[in-house]
Amino acid sequence: MMQRSTWLSVLVVAWLAPARAQDVPPPDAPHPEPRVIVTVSRVRGPHDKDAVETAARMAWGRIVRCYKLTPHKGKPPRGIVEARVEIAANGEVVGTRRQGGTLKGELARCLVRTMRKVTMPRARSGSTAEIAIKVGPGDG
Repeated sequence: MMQRSTWLSVLVVAWLAPARAQDVPPPDAPHPEPRVIVTVSRVRGPHDKDAVETAARMAWGRIVRCYKLTPHKGKPPRGIVEARVEIAANGEVVGTRRQGGTLKGELARCLVRTMRKVTMPRARSGSTAEIAIKVGPGDG
């Protein structure tokens, strides 16, 4: 018979696992509204670029929420927002700033704010990452 704490651990893992799987769509899935591509072009500091990009992609659900909840007139928005993200050694995002891109207004501000909530990997000291978030209408 399993101990009570073991059962609790199994239930917690089973409950958390599906939530994480839903955060990032499979690569071969059709692109729902919106299509989202997150890339990290550069990391200055000890944080691993691939690990930062993986963490930034985990914000997919929040990016979709920004896209869907931000009012727009006419055609659904399409474009890129570029952001500089300051990462502390403990993985906390301590600052974000829009650096450019084709998106402007409330959608761009929401996408940049979204990066503040991402937990990044740890490193021996802080880093600065340059991140591009590309959004556009999905496959429908």
